[in-house]
Amino acid sequence: DKVFCELIHDDEVLVPYPVLDISVAGLAIRVEELKYPIEPGMMFNSSRLILPDEDSGLVNIEIMNQLPLKQDEPDAGQRFGCMFHNPSSDIASKIQRYIYEIELMNRQTRE
Repeated sequence: DKVFCELIHDDEVLVPYPVLDISVAGLAIRVEELKYPIEPGMMFNSSRLILPDEDSGLVNIEIMNQLPLKQDEPDAGQRFGCMFHNPSSDIASKIQRYIYEIELMNRQTRE
């Protein structure tokens, strides 16, 4: 089950990026190819966070940092760390529920 975050570029282009990591404070997205500018300090308002089970909601995110996905392979893509700005209680509870379900599944596979 994949999680995506759709960023709006140029006020009209919606691009879904795979989410590598998520917490109640923010997320990290994978960008294979930089077709549109994304850099630390940029704000993306009304981005759609798409969780499994058709759960989604709008979030405002700020790009905090940028790292190569693989240090030895610059062509492997980039990882962008993002922070949520004033997430609604609705999307915050959806994120918490999703994290809880993942932790539960991880515990069950270890036992």
